Amino acid sequence: MPVMDGFEATKQIIRMKKEGFVKADLPIIALTANAMEGDREKCLKVGMDDYLSKPVRSKDLIEKIVYWSGKKKNYAGTGGKAENQVHSDVHTDSNLKTFKVPNNRSGIVDEKAVKESKAIFKSKYKTILDYFMEDAENYIHQMQDAIKQDTPMDIIRPAHTLKSTSKRMGAIRLSDAAFTIEKIAKSLEDSENATEMANLKKQVDEMFFIFEATKSHFQQNNTGEQ
Repeated sequence: MPVMDGFEATKQIIRMKKEGFVKADLPIIALTANAMEGDREKCLKVGMDDYLSKPVRSKDLIEKIVYWSGKKKNYAGTGGKAENQVHSDVHTDSNLKTFKVPNNRSGIVDEKAVKESKAIFKSKYKTILDYFMEDAENYIHQMQDAIKQDTPMDIIRPAHTLKSTSKRMGAIRLSDAAFTIEKIAKSLEDSENATEMANLKKQVDEMFFIFEATKSHFQQNNTGEQ
């Protein structure tokens, strides 16, 4: 921006929230270059609630808005036709709000989404894929650490981010797993439940194996080639 960058703008918005000039629950969503790992982490550290990676697809932007607003509103879809909801297969519950889960749950990877990603990122696809796999592993480690520290709330953010980035890259099984983990972690916000905590640990443990299967699939099927 001409006067201040997004990081400084976020600091000013947070200050305005504290002073009552802006609603306290107003979400801040960054728009970042997908390959810039440092920028993404800095966005979250400075106080932003979430981020979207360039190039932005309209359905991803809509899902972010729906997630953080907690409401399904009519919007103009392709061709200007109004829709009653963001997607026909959006999951809704009081804790997780809304999120679209792919219909095909049998495969590790949605090849159609992979093809779309290749078309969008072109020559940068392999770099983006490498960053995605590295990020995914880091997010899983963060969740494992949260389990060890018995701090399930620290799982919500990495699970939410991994859910979105995995879906964008076509890693549908990993996205589904992150969706489940985020849902369970959010259910523990108001009250502790030993059974749900044990289930959360089980899901996080299983996610690592799903990640390994996803990584193997990308490697074996040469989906990371330019």
